[in-house]
Amino acid sequence: MEDVLKVRYLLAITSVLICQSSFAAPARDTLFIQNGDVVVSPITSIDPWAVYLSDHSLVSLKVINFISTEDDSIVTLLRSFYPEARISTRDSRYLISLADVHLQPAVAANHHVLQNFSVAAFYTSVRGEDAEVQLICAPSGAKGFLAQFAVAAGFAVQPNTSEYSFGIGYEKQSGQFTYSAFLNAGERFSNRQVNGDHSSVTAAFSAYSKVNIFTEGLSAMVGGRYYFKSLDVQGEFAPFAFMLGLSMDFKTQE
Repeated sequence: MEDVLKVRYLLAITSVLICQSSFAAPARDTLFIQNGDVVVSPITSIDPWAVYLSDHSLVSLKVINFISTEDDSIVTLLRSFYPEARISTRDSRYLISLADVHLQPAVAANHHVLQNFSVAAFYTSVRGEDAEVQLICAPSGAKGFLAQFAVAAGFAVQPNTSEYSFGIGYEKQSGQFTYSAFLNAGERFSNRQVNGDHSSVTAAFSAYSKVNIFTEGLSAMVGGRYYFKSLDVQGEFAPFAFMLGLSMDFKTQE
């Protein structure tokens, strides 16, 4: 059976080369498949695992024995992937043998929803929000964009307060520093002993600067928050908060 296939390959290669050299029109690329089939179609692109054809189909490199082409860019690309591929020339055409090539291992598909996330703890200068914890997530496929969920609590005032907020933002790295900014919206609660609980809607703009310290993943953060609607803390209005904290970064993918 192998001898029959070899004869078929030799006959097919010979006939294709003769026919292609007999016409003035540009010759198309030819794939000689391991089962004896011959595919004649322009090649549009190649990666380390497949050949892509002009009709938007693809042929896996592992089923191809030979590629015949006049395009030297195809030769250069295949050589960059597989230097051991044997290449011969005839009448300005290249015959590339892939029979003995060991294909590169396939790259595992990335199914991570998040590229990375971080947990940050802050001290804030607003008495109604003495401490704040943030979860900041960087979604895959949206480089630079961030989603934020924050919980804050105030202990220095009576009644005690708490706030829950969500934010969307963007970050940019410059040298050893990472800068980020967020638009936040949330709700603030105070546990009143008289007349029950009280809540109010909050909206703010936050900005931070982060620098890695001591060990990989641990960073110091400094920033501020401007409240579009000033917070009323026991009759004192606080339009701006200074924030100082630590952040720990976690990667979900490389």
